[in-house]
Amino acid sequence: MEFASLLDMPILWPEIRLHPFVLSLLFVVGLCLGSFISLISYRMVHEMPWVNVRSQCTSCKKALRARELVPVFSWVRQGGKCSCGATISVRYPIIECISGLCVILTAWAVPDFWSFLILTGLVLSILTLCVTDFEYYIIPDEIQIAMLLLGIAYVMHQELPFDTHLIGLGVGLAVGLGLHFGAKWILKKDGLGFGDVKLLAIIGLWIGLAPFPVFFFLSGMFGIFTAIGWRLLGLGERFPFGPALAWAMLLIVMVPEVGQILQR
Repeated sequence: MEFASLLDMPILWPEIRLHPFVLSLLFVVGLCLGSFISLISYRMVHEMPWVNVRSQCTSCKKALRARELVPVFSWVRQGGKCSCGATISVRYPIIECISGLCVILTAWAVPDFWSFLILTGLVLSILTLCVTDFEYYIIPDEIQIAMLLLGIAYVMHQELPFDTHLIGLGVGLAVGLGLHFGAKWILKKDGLGFGDVKLLAIIGLWIGLAPFPVFFFLSGMFGIFTAIGWRLLGLGERFPFGPALAWAMLLIVMVPEVGQILQR
């Protein structure tokens, strides 16, 4: 197979996206992006700079060399341990592998090149959101801004009715604020966090108005599964709801037919 210049990629993408070499290359790119997600998910929460600071062992604080930063391979080669003997969390290769799989699955599902780029950005943003919310119960603003900008780009690229999606943003924001303050006023306890409120608004921009009933059903189901898993792991009653919201949105965006199936 001959590969032309990057300028020809939008035209060639439907034909080459499932070629074994392309999928292998995308998986490697996904691994590297997963390594970046591991980095920024930690640094965003701890308010550390993303760049100009070398990665280091969290135990001995020694700066890591290039050969110690190769996704998955370095962790396996070192037996999951730093040279100082400290254990390196398995979260790193897991996040890297999930990221790699997400990229090739998006390539498989999306035949349009520009939509592939936008949706890959969305999927990886959601993966980052899951890491920060699961580990720290935080959805950083940087992730939300990225998802907002990607949503605007997607609506424009797909030539979707912008007014409908703006209304969706407003509905998502209104629902989020209602759940946040309603729980405080009626149930006298903390409701939806403000990170989830902002996320609901962004989700509204992505999906528009019509899919909201299906979205609420899916996010509720995903939330129940998360809560059950959280309790089985002995992590307490409070569980992060952001990932359930995000994956429900992604399912609707990637598989629009799911709404028609559930409404039958």
